[in-house]
Amino acid sequence: MSIILGYLFLIINVLIVIAMTTDKLRIYADLHSVICVIGGTTLSAIIGFGGGAVKRIFHIYSVAIKKKAPDVKKLVDEIVKIAKETKGDINQGYVNNYSGEFPMLKESLSLIADGFSKEQIETILDERTNVAHEHFKEDEKLFQALAKIPPSFGLVGTTVGLIALFAEVGGADALKKIGPAMAVALTATLYGILTAFAVLNPMLERVKQIALFDRTEREIIQKGILLLKQKSSPIYIEEILRSNLQFDPSEDAEKAG
Repeated sequence: MSIILGYLFLIINVLIVIAMTTDKLRIYADLHSVICVIGGTTLSAIIGFGGGAVKRIFHIYSVAIKKKAPDVKKLVDEIVKIAKETKGDINQGYVNNYSGEFPMLKESLSLIADGFSKEQIETILDERTNVAHEHFKEDEKLFQALAKIPPSFGLVGTTVGLIALFAEVGGADALKKIGPAMAVALTATLYGILTAFAVLNPMLERVKQIALFDRTEREIIQKGILLLKQKSSPIYIEEILRSNLQFDPSEDAEKAG
């Protein structure tokens, strides 16, 4: 929700700036610029990252809008609660009936129920963390590459507009047409800059933040699962996991918001 509000206020902010500089808002609604910047960026993404690039971008945005920082305290409390309820006896029946709000925790509990050793569980969870981290790195690369493209297509749009403009120099009423035509040509540059620095770059930072959220949650769950596998006492588990409360990404996210 904060992302949606952020974009909403960003649009309002840009409109206010435009309204303060001119009363001819219509000159900013230029289809030539939209096609050049948005179309060019989209096609470049498809060329560079394949046909699924556009779908992947929309998926990242949908995840980014919904994803929240993990409640570290609640996660620790949940693991301690499991330790108290099971007393170290985590079977498939318990996992099937488990209805906590942390899906990754339930997936990890099933490893204990399936009888994997401590070393095997640690290896599996490490591998899951590494795979998830690689996915996030790919998403970062996508947005890093995309953020460089719109300003270039904005320049292309401006150049095309200027070529058309200078082609008319010398014609009837050329001086009267130069100002409006130049303004229309430069809107492509504006669209390119806004697309890069107001849409793509912020999402790149958001992807990095979500990757941090995910890693934090996975690390706490892994520590908790290994302690549950060892049938450690709830008090011991709480004391070990409580150290993670010193770094709570949900608090950092609130401060950043």
